[in-house]
Amino acid sequence: MKNAKTTKRALISSVISLVICFTMLLGSTFAWFTDSAISSGNKIVTGNLDVELWHHTESGSTNITAETDPVFSGDIVWEPGKTEVAYFSIKNNGSLDLKYKVAVAVTEISDHDLTEVMYYAITPDAKIGTNEVTAWVGNDSDDAKRLNAGVGITETDANDVTLLTGEEHFFALSIHMDEAATNKYMGESITFDIKVLAGQLASEEDSFGKDYDKFAGYPGAGFAPALADGQVAVEIPVVGDGGDKVGSVMIPAGAAEDETVGFTAKISKSTYKGNFTVAAGMETVVYDVSVTNLKADNTAPVKAQLRIAAGLDPDTVKLYHYDTEIDCVYNPSTGYVTFETTSFSPFTVVFDADSEYVPAPALPENVPTANVTYYPDWVGADIEWGNFGGFAPTEGKEAVIDAAFVFECPAEVDEAYKNWLCDFYVSLDQDLGENEIFLAGQYGDYLVGFHNGELTLEAGTELPLLGAAISGNIDGITNWTYADVESFVGTFICGVGNVEDSLTGATFTVALRLINPDNTSEYYDVNVVTYTFGGSYEIK
Repeated sequence: MKNAKTTKRALISSVISLVICFTMLLGSTFAWFTDSAISSGNKIVTGNLDVELWHHTESGSTNITAETDPVFSGDIVWEPGKTEVAYFSIKNNGSLDLKYKVAVAVTEISDHDLTEVMYYAITPDAKIGTNEVTAWVGNDSDDAKRLNAGVGITETDANDVTLLTGEEHFFALSIHMDEAATNKYMGESITFDIKVLAGQLASEEDSFGKDYDKFAGYPGAGFAPALADGQVAVEIPVVGDGGDKVGSVMIPAGAAEDETVGFTAKISKSTYKGNFTVAAGMETVVYDVSVTNLKADNTAPVKAQLRIAAGLDPDTVKLYHYDTEIDCVYNPSTGYVTFETTSFSPFTVVFDADSEYVPAPALPENVPTANVTYYPDWVGADIEWGNFGGFAPTEGKEAVIDAAFVFECPAEVDEAYKNWLCDFYVSLDQDLGENEIFLAGQYGDYLVGFHNGELTLEAGTELPLLGAAISGNIDGITNWTYADVESFVGTFICGVGNVEDSLTGATFTVALRLINPDNTSEYYDVNVVTYTFGGSYEIK
């Protein structure tokens, strides 16, 4: 009996123990086998490209990498036949192997071009006191070059010379005045810089070999692989000596002469003097732009950028290719002048350095915007134009449309602007003479077309198109508001024609403008389109 009670007590204890175990299990977690491994302290340290230029004389050596004192000073008295020699070395103090070339950059020339009789030569491995340079090599020698060779930076034969980390190369630079120089060059001067241009060398390896930087270039030049048809155009940025971007070129696909060879784009300052008139107070900067490996018969435009000062008035900026003015766009925020070309060198930017860009007032919130699209249906069409408001096509004058655009005004706009005055303001960037322009517009169901007749305008003068064309009273409307234009016009078609080609090259502008009726000095152009007769258009 006693054993039975003992067994019963043991069984109850076991059950209670199991319950407690299960209860503890519910409040705990499972344990699994785990392990970890870590590689700590990984670091990325970029290499540095550090090249130095040293000047060596009998009295010692000087690091002139950042020197402004010239080696060839103005104290040297030059005369025909004279030769001056200076000794230099180039050191690689960086952690990367590099390639370099020596360049002579002409920065200033007096009235008579002294570079016509000045020559230079590079003698590699020449050290002062070793007599490697004993006399002038001769103007006709392969080692001698004209000091500026025409424009900008003159590169020596020391192209793509390799300079490994810690190495030093020596050379001598000889400057010579031609024995045949005449009295024409007396009292003249020329200023030039001695430059060492360095770039990455395809020496160090990554996980895939040494080719990752094979297109690396020098300051003033950029590189990119060639593009086959169907590929996306590639931009080649070009940086200056200080590492700042001085410009770029955008190479179109299919423009390569050899698709196995990359492009080289170079931009440098030039001494070219254009045969065109520069207005008083205007400044100029000339760039030599070149691109290698382009097809000789390439017709695909290459888009290019050149940098001048930022913050200037865009209306003062002009661009000349050789002696011909070409279209360009200047961005006052960045200072870049953008243009398209199929041929190169040189480009002269003319600008007013004292001007200041005054941006248009920012649009307040909820100002309506108009959608503008090109409308080819009217271009060159044979349309019988009527007349309206006393304006009639001039007898004997053709009414041919060169360009047309559609303005679509949204119906749902902020109530605050529905009562603002609204009109299409047109202008030209040159004086308008009698019967030189034909304007056409479709306002709702009304078709309006007229020559300017005896109406003349000075360049830049704006004419309110609705106010000028519609001199009468339509549906009781005399002062047009945005609500009036939207409800009556809705979709507005504007066309312009060049009568007898008198406006070829002129730019015509149409601005859809909102004017505060309580303060007419406050207005906003909700969309603007420009068209250059015989050229292109831009919707802003």
